[in-house]
Amino acid sequence: MKVFVGLLILAGGLFLVLHYTGMFEFDPVKQAQDARAAIKVGMSWDKVVSAAQEPRKYCVYVLKKEVVNGQEFETVKAGPEMPFDAENIRKRVADGSFEAGFSFRYVFSAGDAFEVKFDEMGYVESVQDMRTMKDLLDM
Repeated sequence: MKVFVGLLILAGGLFLVLHYTGMFEFDPVKQAQDARAAIKVGMSWDKVVSAAQEPRKYCVYVLKKEVVNGQEFETVKAGPEMPFDAENIRKRVADGSFEAGFSFRYVFSAGDAFEVKFDEMGYVESVQDMRTMKDLLDM
């Protein structure tokens, strides 16, 4: 009987811990939908962070010059991903060093991810779905 009461108390304690930490309400699909719905074209990057959340990383786009059949073209290419640093982004937007813009990549689950692209001044240009494991499995 003591063992049964002990297990009952342990189960109740575990339930309370899970309930108060929000583990019963964890839903990455809903988080992704809510975050994406909160982001609008024209928002500044810091408002996106407030509305959605801080991304883990961001990607800087760079201008590359390419020569094709003797003609020079300027294209935009994705540069390296870097850890999110709000102060660094604030400085780079202010001094104009994001010549081709940048993006935040939000990944909520293996099937829910999107990219928010910003112009060189830090305003949202577009929100696009990213390819995920779900896309690979659907092929």
